[in-house]
Amino acid sequence: MDNTQKQKAAELRRWGLRFSEIVRKLNLSRNTVKSFCNRNKITAGFSKNANICRERSKPLIQINRRKKRVFCYDECRAK
Repeated sequence: MDNTQKQKAAELRRWGLRFSEIVRKLNLSRNTVKSFCNRNKITAGFSKNANICRERSKPLIQINRRKKRVFCYDECRAK
């Protein structure tokens, strides 16, 4: 794991992403990501249902009385 991957993994974990989602984005082993986060005491900062895009990890704006958004753009949904 290089420094950029460590920074990105820590950022994604703090945003509340699961290990499996971080692994998919960074193309690393699940055990590598999990042990890095545990060793450095990096925990999920938000709940599982954090308002971030599943693909780009950017914050989402939710609109009241509408279905919860999961992706920020249609391009993210198509991937």
